[in-house]
Amino acid sequence: MEAKFVDVTPKIAEQWLTKNLKNRKITELTVESYARDMKKGFWAETGDTIKFDEEGILIDGQQRLNAIIYSGSTQKLLVVRGIKKTFFDGHLVQETIDRGRPRSPGDNLKIAYGYDYATAKASIALWIAYLCIQKQVKLTTSQTYEILNIYKEEVNAVITNQGHTRGLNLAPVMSALVFAAQCYKNETIEFEKKYFSGESLNKGNPSFTLRNWMLEIRTKGRNNRITIQKNTLTALYYHISNKELKKLIPSHQGYDFFLSKQRKTVNQIEDLLRY
Repeated sequence: MEAKFVDVTPKIAEQWLTKNLKNRKITELTVESYARDMKKGFWAETGDTIKFDEEGILIDGQQRLNAIIYSGSTQKLLVVRGIKKTFFDGHLVQETIDRGRPRSPGDNLKIAYGYDYATAKASIALWIAYLCIQKQVKLTTSQTYEILNIYKEEVNAVITNQGHTRGLNLAPVMSALVFAAQCYKNETIEFEKKYFSGESLNKGNPSFTLRNWMLEIRTKGRNNRITIQKNTLTALYYHISNKELKKLIPSHQGYDFFLSKQRKTVNQIEDLLRY
């Protein structure tokens, strides 16, 4: 068995992937997230290896190699060759690869950067990304960190003022609050406090309407997170516009309103998530 660092170009990655004969199906969102990090310079040399068995078959690393092709970049990777195919009683070595639980962005934010509410903040970043590019995305820790830095003040304010009633502080709600706070911080925090407390709210108050709707869908087991995010932004729009809102109907009205107020910030995140 031998190991050495190799500057892996897209062409080399393509060649090595022809040796990828027995592996799981690639996860497109994972490859895209790696490719973005590689393109933006967030990919680090960690000692994680690309592995080939004694017959030259690729047994680990297909996601990273595909990401090199997607990003068009060259990455220095540690490559191990000559791994025996079998071990005890004929079992394949490949079955022992990737058995550990990978660290989530939330885990890494807490361990590496000392974030409090790290898991909640990572979820908020993921849903802010959805607001900005309007499609499902998988974030690496670096991308999560960058988004949270862009919305740092808003995230901290929203987290500080959240309540803990079950079903009310879901990530789509919290991300919508952060998104709105970028433009209307004081008004958003006022809305948030009313939404979580539920005190002294009349029918037609947007905070009251959103709160009741969220509690209702919790009891009925309906939980479409994209609809939750849209409805939260709609309720926030009505609150800031000083309008009554007696019933929530999914629309882009609130999203379009807050998007128009922070186009530059959204462009920044779009650029971060482009490869």
